[in-house]
Amino acid sequence: MAEGCVVKLRPDTAPIGRHHQQAPIIAQHAPTFPQQPPGILRRFQPMHQQDPIKAEIREGQRVFFRQDRSRKPGLAEARWPKLGGGKGNAARRIIAPKRQIGLCMAKPQDGKPGQARPKPSQAPAQQPRRQRPGRGGIESDQPMDFPAHAVDIGAYGAGWDGPPAKGDPMALTATPIPCLSDNYAWLLRAADGRLAVCDPAEDAPVAAAVEAAGGKLDLIVLTHHHGDHVAGVPGLVARYGAKVIGAAADRHRLPALDQAVQPGDTVDVLGSKAAVLASDGHTRGHIAFHIADSHILLCGDTLFSLGCGRLLEGDAGEMFASLAALAALPGETLVCCGHEYTESNARFAITVEPDNAALQARIAEVRAQRAAGKPTLPSTIASERAANPFMRAADVATLARIRAAKDSFR
Repeated sequence: MAEGCVVKLRPDTAPIGRHHQQAPIIAQHAPTFPQQPPGILRRFQPMHQQDPIKAEIREGQRVFFRQDRSRKPGLAEARWPKLGGGKGNAARRIIAPKRQIGLCMAKPQDGKPGQARPKPSQAPAQQPRRQRPGRGGIESDQPMDFPAHAVDIGAYGAGWDGPPAKGDPMALTATPIPCLSDNYAWLLRAADGRLAVCDPAEDAPVAAAVEAAGGKLDLIVLTHHHGDHVAGVPGLVARYGAKVIGAAADRHRLPALDQAVQPGDTVDVLGSKAAVLASDGHTRGHIAFHIADSHILLCGDTLFSLGCGRLLEGDAGEMFASLAALAALPGETLVCCGHEYTESNARFAITVEPDNAALQARIAEVRAQRAAGKPTLPSTIASERAANPFMRAADVATLARIRAAKDSFR
């Protein structure tokens, strides 16, 4: 549920579709979590609940990324497991797209009229701080349901089917864990077997993946406060005692944090250094984590493949600055975002740039991947520079115009 905020799991009605990219009809508030231990909110039991997604984890090939730093930008190899049956969500072979870097991408020097913008040389810590939203939220130790939106991943096959392979030469590997209707939590694994997860929407599929990968979760990192990115935290902390890292500016809307960070900080993620990046726009207080030695970007709901997050709290100027900062990352960086939105994003993107050859090639690739029951993620920064109309927007006004058009696109 990347762009959306109302929570409820897989409704009986047809998938809503592009929920995070449609203009809101009423004010919405994402579920949030006060800093209190789980178990106190049984008063929220009347919330609509359904059985959590049944995760079928069977023995099979192990999933992992391999990437040689000597490769040209945009090239990456991946080996993914054969999936078993079941009603879970697809998490199968992923091949990072091969793309040429395009022109007309968002430029850090362009900014919101009358507003100072960070220059390319500025560190995240030097970027202007954003105004933060107010407190609110809920907490529950019961299973929580979220509304489905976009395409139901479950239509494409079974759930996550195996842990990353051991002994991978990269510092960390990243494996998507399907959650809810279209969310991805990202399982990170170090060479020594330690595990972390980013943005767990629910605990059951993440716990199943952790157990298959060795049974010990050390760390949880959070990009923003929306319920479809944090609802699994209390259960995972209770089960594994994992430490939690999130934005200091958003901590009043997050589960209890062990480490509160802000843009410009560097945090330890399983022995690798992750740079904390300002990533406002979808929400204020949103952050991203760039793990340079593993070429991994955990970007939540700011950047999607061929799209960007809907502007729920921030504005076009903030989103433009966030996308410009991400566009400046190395081209081979893997884009590990929060939702499987690529196919629906592609349908809109081609209306913006119908003559973009890189976009046309990416659309053909996406259609083939989805027809074969495969995820379209991770993408790469090089691919998004070449084909993503939001990252390629020349200025704030252009981004605002196409974002508004996407909100009403059907």
